[in-house]
Amino acid sequence: MLNSDGECEKGESTCEAKEGQECGILVVSKGNEILFGQQDCSSHCLNRTFTHHGLTLDFTCCNDQSLCNEF
Repeated sequence: MLNSDGECEKGESTCEAKEGQECGILVVSKGNEILFGQQDCSSHCLNRTFTHHGLTLDFTCCNDQSLCNEF
């Protein structure tokens, strides 16, 4: 998990896709303030942005990249 400064708080590692998987990143923000980010790899990636009760959840898929460790 990344904090608002983009520093790894928990589980410092890289995100590498296994066969049939795609990596993605979730960034949660409120207004212009980034609250945290999280990276994961799975067989289904959601590439969408949702806003709920003032929080924005931005899901971004890495497409064909195995590593997507940008924040």
